[in-house]
Amino acid sequence: MLKVMRKLFGGVVNERNYAEFQKELGKKFVAKSDYNAKLADLKAAQAELSALQGAAAESEALRGRLAALEGELAEVKAECAAKLLAVRVDAAVERCLQAAGAKNVAAVRGLLDLSAPEFAGDELIGLREQVEALQKAEESAFLFEEERLGDAADWVGFVPAAAGDLLDTSFAGGFRLRLEQASAARNSLEAVKIKQAAAAQGVFLP
Repeated sequence: MLKVMRKLFGGVVNERNYAEFQKELGKKFVAKSDYNAKLADLKAAQAELSALQGAAAESEALRGRLAALEGELAEVKAECAAKLLAVRVDAAVERCLQAAGAKNVAAVRGLLDLSAPEFAGDELIGLREQVEALQKAEESAFLFEEERLGDAADWVGFVPAAAGDLLDTSFAGGFRLRLEQASAARNSLEAVKIKQAAAAQGVFLP
């Protein structure tokens, strides 16, 4: 080893200072075994870093996919809620219009404002008031059933039949009686409305 040192550093190295020179030299150079060990540690660290970088990329992709799924789930929930609301609205409108005696549910429904439906239990808020307004309006009253004879109707000028007289209590008879009353009162507009209502029910009055 002394010969090798002399070849590298010349005559400055001798038997007296060899040990000291070797000690000082060891501070500046790394042994091959130590170098190999450090190199192996470095390679292991690089491999671990590459694995972590790959895992991070996969994690980022996973987060993106989860965000997309959350968006899709929100859309499905909103769609289901809208469909459920539509079913509730349809049922509430059907019940209300049937109870009100609507002749054509689809036609009357087209006159209703259902743009912002709100419920109080199973009842659609404001629906009953809208239907009552349509029943009273001259241009839409014909869309609802007329009150029949024997119902709670306040017919002005109604005179009960005398004892022994034959009273026509048929469905058509109710329309005829109301027409006679309107004619007696010289209310031509009411007479026309009665004829229209009767014709809608298949009863044609002269």
